Amino acid sequence: MGDGHYAIHCIGVSDLVRQHEAIFLTQLDRDIQPVRVEDTKLVQDTSPHYRRSRLYLESLLRQMAPTDALLWRGHRAAMQPSPYQLDPASLALSSLRPRILIADAVGLGKTLEAGVLLSELIARGRAERILVVAMKSVLAQFQKELWTRFSIPLMRLDSEGLERIRQHIPAGKNPFHHYRRAIISIDTLKNEREYRHWLEECQWDAVVVDECHNAINPGTGRNRVAELLASHTEALILTSATPHNGKPESFATLMNMLEPTAVANPSSYGPEDIKGLYVRRFRKDVEKQVQGAFKQRDAQLAWADASPEEEAVFNALEEARFHTLDRHVRLSRKGRARDVLFRTTLLKAFLSSPLAFLETVEQRRKNLRERIASKPEAASDWRKDLETLDQLHALASAIDLPRFSKLRLFLEHTLPALGVRGKPGDPRVVIFSERLVTLELMETVLSDRLGVQRNLDAPGDGTLAVLSGSEKDTDVRAILESFGSKDGKVRVLLASDMASEGINLHYFCSRLVHFDVPWSLIRLEQRNGRIDRYGQTETPHMRFLLTRSQNGRTKADLQVVQKLLKKEEEARNNLGDEGALLGLFDTEREEDFVASTISSGKDLDEEVQALQAERAGAEAEDALSASWLLDLLAHSTETTPTERLTAEPPSLYPSDAAFFREALEHLEPELKDSGQPLQLTWHPQRDEVTFRAPEDLQRRFSSMPPQVRPREGRLHLSADPKAVERAITESRDRQGSWPELQYLWSQHPAVEWAADRVSLSFGRLEAPVLVIPSLQARLEVDAVALVEGTLTNRRAQPAVTRWMGLGTKLGKQLAVARIIGLEEVLELAGLRGKVANPGLPTQLLTSLEAARPLWRETTEAEMRRLRSERMAAIKGEVRQAEERSSKWAQSRLDAIEEARQRLAAQGTSGLARRRRERLDREEAQVLERKKERHTWIQQTLSTDERAHVKLIAVLVAR
Repeated sequence: MGDGHYAIHCIGVSDLVRQHEAIFLTQLDRDIQPVRVEDTKLVQDTSPHYRRSRLYLESLLRQMAPTDALLWRGHRAAMQPSPYQLDPASLALSSLRPRILIADAVGLGKTLEAGVLLSELIARGRAERILVVAMKSVLAQFQKELWTRFSIPLMRLDSEGLERIRQHIPAGKNPFHHYRRAIISIDTLKNEREYRHWLEECQWDAVVVDECHNAINPGTGRNRVAELLASHTEALILTSATPHNGKPESFATLMNMLEPTAVANPSSYGPEDIKGLYVRRFRKDVEKQVQGAFKQRDAQLAWADASPEEEAVFNALEEARFHTLDRHVRLSRKGRARDVLFRTTLLKAFLSSPLAFLETVEQRRKNLRERIASKPEAASDWRKDLETLDQLHALASAIDLPRFSKLRLFLEHTLPALGVRGKPGDPRVVIFSERLVTLELMETVLSDRLGVQRNLDAPGDGTLAVLSGSEKDTDVRAILESFGSKDGKVRVLLASDMASEGINLHYFCSRLVHFDVPWSLIRLEQRNGRIDRYGQTETPHMRFLLTRSQNGRTKADLQVVQKLLKKEEEARNNLGDEGALLGLFDTEREEDFVASTISSGKDLDEEVQALQAERAGAEAEDALSASWLLDLLAHSTETTPTERLTAEPPSLYPSDAAFFREALEHLEPELKDSGQPLQLTWHPQRDEVTFRAPEDLQRRFSSMPPQVRPREGRLHLSADPKAVERAITESRDRQGSWPELQYLWSQHPAVEWAADRVSLSFGRLEAPVLVIPSLQARLEVDAVALVEGTLTNRRAQPAVTRWMGLGTKLGKQLAVARIIGLEEVLELAGLRGKVANPGLPTQLLTSLEAARPLWRETTEAEMRRLRSERMAAIKGEVRQAEERSSKWAQSRLDAIEEARQRLAAQGTSGLARRRRERLDREEAQVLERKKERHTWIQQTLSTDERAHVKLIAVLVAR
């Protein structure tokens, strides 16, 4: 600031001011003093076995932020991680910014992988503010998974949660500042008028965008939300089993969310541009790692012989010719045009149900009538099409329920064979249909025949429920909680394809019926993945229902659908990625391909080969081909052995439970005196504890979801992850229930609270002195000063943290004889056990106080050496980051200049002037982004020259 004054930017760490930012000016706040080792008061610890010091040291060790790419915490969550599930966190932590796309196939546990990474960021102090954005159907399951396994409490901001916030905060206050960690639907946030200005004012430490493929289309509400959040967070985790639609531009959208300078030209980029930004694995590649976690499918195709009335419709469809309703599709940029006959569209609707067929016919009849009325003089072909539709409508109207053969098969054979008979103990079943009118029909019939009833007032309390996509978020949650709980009333779930993504339906359901078969390999696998996924304990039973006709043309058409099912199975077993078989990577384009194949009357195998040849030819001619991208994403990324990814944090205690027990026993007398007895009950054989939460701990829980707060003021914790997993499983027995048993580990709020409390055993400028008589014989020194040196980058983030022991001789000439590693200090001093406290006052206090400047200077010198090593090690990383940024900027600037050259020939028209102005703005944005990137690289990778040194404790021999 000049004149020798400084502006000191601070972030609060204690409960009262945690994460609050403030600026102090030395010109005004004249009593600001730097913390110096020389000012540390040495306090001899007289507690038995140095309990007070051991707890104090442990609390500081737990605050030490890892600065490498190893996994120190996430792999110890309440899960049995497979090696592949640790790779995303390791890759993200080794990057300049922890940003990654987790693109694993359906059912491999992407939520768990996100939880591992979030836990590592929390351990590093880089995830205080977390926002998870997901589809409304998965909010509750995502929230529960992150708490029960990782102790990450997310406030669910569904319609009820947002209403609660509005009741508790003043009007005009940003609701996203109210909770540090939250989960919300992306469709809620796309209401820009209500939420965009709040989001623009928020900065997050970590954002998770689940099912991110829903946000790749530029200009859509979901895309704008994702782009905004990506620019307002340090860490970004994207998840999707279908991360692209075969177009390089769509994948580039996700890559540029992760790294804005990754892809300069979304139509032309290569593997090096996106290296390190994603992981992708398939079920076939990880099955050996998960040791039988996936069950063999029982998938069967069931045929219903068409009734005479249905055959009449099939025959009429064969003869039907439309003059104005057929359409043309192009499956790729240079692919040939394909015809999709309207009779094929009607066939697809009829294969769902006669009612779906009638609905489609009626919609087109209405459109044609409107056209005829508007232009009667040009209505000849429209009238012909209307007559054909009228005839088809009359034939289909004759198909009542007894003559709907597939429905009879469904009720009389399929459901009974699956054990579904309308009895209270029936197994659960999920039934998919892409047509809402078909779902409505099944609801009516199932209610009449099986007695299962939908409860419109309380959707989770009926024996039948419907997920069509139009339900309120709270109703969706109630339905899924009921269906996913042992005592839940919902036994039959009718679902549209809104339920085919992300939702876990496998806990108490292993039966799935495709009442109509989607004409998309991707959609088939999305549906099947609801019950056939990681953690399914029963054989998944899938049934595909089709109507069999004796009409020759219809037989051929249905053979295409039958072959599609076989190809889905082949692709799953051999390729891993079902979308890779056709190479279209988009459900609508896959459906268009099947529809055009049926319309042409050709064989599916031949058309698949023709499509592959067409793609190959286009790729050979097209310099901008995406074949490299499709090939890249069709193969799994490599898995690193777990032992090379993980590390165990330094600790004085054998386990979190041992530390927590000693901390509570130490705190209990003080709390009892204050009228807050802990009422501790230990179950050492089970590694469990039950206790009453003191007021300050309950205050911490007040900003967390109600389901995680102490029940009647008490907490029940277990350090056994398998016991916690059993409790998670048992909690599903009760609808809407969360396990009372919570995971006792370093990330649980109660363990964090205990560590914070015992860290106050000594004052901020105090260090304990421990008399360890054996020290001199073991190390040939009079004392060991345990110090912590920290180097930060220019963004105040720890870059290098090192604990070390300074073996010191305290004679006439003070000297540090050697620098000792932390592990050696702890072992030699016996601090990992109950070291005896002789209770004798040290005779060296004056000499120890005189040695404090020496300890500071020695630590600073050692940290300067470590800084030099680090700067040399990351020199290449800095250069690569700068080169990547420059390459991106130059590519963008070259494209802008080429566009200017093309505009030069257009003169000075208003349109040309506006385009030049737009290019000028783009150029300015590119230069500004390059400047911001350079600043960010320098601030992140450059290390402050001066280390912060803290005197932790002093061990003396006498």
